[in-house]
Amino acid sequence: MPGRPGRSGGQNRIPLEAHLVRGTFRPGEHAYRTPAGPPWQPTEGQLEALGDDGRAFVARVLAGYVVGALEGELALEGAHAVDRLAEVRGQRRRRLSVKALKGLDQRELAWTRVLSGCVLALRARLLQPKTAAPASKWGAAV
Repeated sequence: MPGRPGRSGGQNRIPLEAHLVRGTFRPGEHAYRTPAGPPWQPTEGQLEALGDDGRAFVARVLAGYVVGALEGELALEGAHAVDRLAEVRGQRRRRLSVKALKGLDQRELAWTRVLSGCVLALRARLLQPKTAAPASKWGAAV
């Protein structure tokens, strides 16, 4: 039975590490998922420009994924958006007029859109979570 457009495949994608362990890695099919270049690490200047929330966001991304240069730039932009969102949400604690609250709502929505765009772009590009290699179905025999 043929699949339906837009609903076939993808949900059962095998991680790259599993292909390597199983011996089913094919460069023509899986090479696009390998990281291009060395892993990215933020410089001190880049981290100093971020607030606490932004640094925590970058730390979470680096802890969970192998990040390349382009993905690192996306993570930094997302971290700046996280900082701005924390700043806007922190201003809500004060007593403000209705007009000022409406302005905060608009700023929060704008920064939420920026952050969600960065996270979606990162999600599409970060295909290799830092996980242990899957257990072999053959156990210790291999």
